[in-house]
Amino acid sequence: MNALKLKTLALVALLLLAPLHAFAQTDDEAFRKGEMAYKQGQKNEAIEALEKGFWAYGKGQKTEAIEYFTQAIQLNPQYATAYSNRGATKSDLGDQTGAMRDYNTAIRLNPKYADAYCNRGIVKAQSGDKRGAFVDLEKAKQLFVEQGNMEAYKNAIEIQKKVSDQFARKGQ
Repeated sequence: MNALKLKTLALVALLLLAPLHAFAQTDDEAFRKGEMAYKQGQKNEAIEALEKGFWAYGKGQKTEAIEYFTQAIQLNPQYATAYSNRGATKSDLGDQTGAMRDYNTAIRLNPKYADAYCNRGIVKAQSGDKRGAFVDLEKAKQLFVEQGNMEAYKNAIEIQKKVSDQFARKGQ
């Protein structure tokens, strides 16, 4: 499990205790292709940059992680996983606008990227966009079911409940 994969309980805690953000999980298909290429001795610099970003983030070097994710994007502008993970790191650093931009790009590149929808929904909740948050979280749940990822689906339900509670406390 890479440094940016968080369990939903951690996301829920973040939802309550810190700025709302989640870290994107890797786009499974792209990750498998990269892993297979790596095992076959093929060097993929974009995947290497992404992995360095995971490592830097795990060491608490978030600015450096963003630089590596950006490098991965420069090497492969179609790399939805790099955009999503850069967005998660930007969100963690308080750059919600930059995070939203990266999540939007990740979703444009991969419209079935459930984690990006979930993460974007959390950022929307942070910014007070209740309707947008729920639209994205519903889409994430739908995609998790379609992809057979029931654990992530259950986690998205919990996140949605916490977001709902958050808005209820604010009287919205």
